[in-house]
Amino acid sequence: MRLVQTLRALVYRRRPSEIPTVFPNEQVRRLFRTLSAHDQRHLIMVYGRCQAAGLAPETCLAGLLHDIGKASLAGRSIPVLARIGQVVGPKPPGQGADSWVTPRSLAAHHARSGAVRLRALAVDERVCWLVEHHEDGTGGDNQLDQLRVIDNSTP
Repeated sequence: MRLVQTLRALVYRRRPSEIPTVFPNEQVRRLFRTLSAHDQRHLIMVYGRCQAAGLAPETCLAGLLHDIGKASLAGRSIPVLARIGQVVGPKPPGQGADSWVTPRSLAAHHARSGAVRLRALAVDERVCWLVEHHEDGTGGDNQLDQLRVIDNSTP
């Protein structure tokens, strides 16, 4: 499914016409708007599927924000080639867990980066925790497990 998501990013470049209004504050909404059109569409779809599944409001909000770390600090999104490399290629040598400088590293560490940014914007800790762990295999949390399934099955 990740490869399908990457391929759709090449095709769907128009921004969604309707954006949910549940953002915790204006800074988070602005950060969301810096994401690529594909990322915005994906996040809105995950949010809708979380709501349809009856997940907790915090989990639904995490669904809307789980890829927020894919927006670079300069407000540019991750280039498509870096995304493809992250999905299908080996990890570049010398890229430690704290190396978020390159687009490929930003793609690899977007969950942690997003959680750090959301915490700095005073977002609820439960939402930040769900964002931070949506890809790392942390188990034992039913809401996180459901969020992960929805994310992985949403183009």
